Amino acid sequence: MEDVVDIVDSQKEKLLQTDAQFETVNRGIQDSLFKIGQIRDKSKILDESRCQMANMIMSLSAISEENASASEETASSTAKLNERVKKITQEVTVLKKIAADLEQQIQIFKIAG
Repeated sequence: MEDVVDIVDSQKEKLLQTDAQFETVNRGIQDSLFKIGQIRDKSKILDESRCQMANMIMSLSAISEENASASEETASSTAKLNERVKKITQEVTVLKKIAADLEQQIQIFKIAG
């Protein structure tokens, strides 16, 4: 009978050890679940940030395209203005020559005083 009591005590001891091990595993699982929840929350935040960054990059891209277009228009306008200034300069030169010629021709009609 004493052998049976020893066996039962041994089994009781092993059962307590098994219960302690299960408790350790359970705490580990609970801790893992908590950390998984934290990871999920942080992943949502990162995904929102990624979407915001993508939107900002698209906005910057649109602004860059607008700036490039405005730069092209400015360059084109500047080129046209340059051409007009050159033509005006040429016409001024022609007008100066005509004025000089006219002045010489008028000298003929001056009355000596």
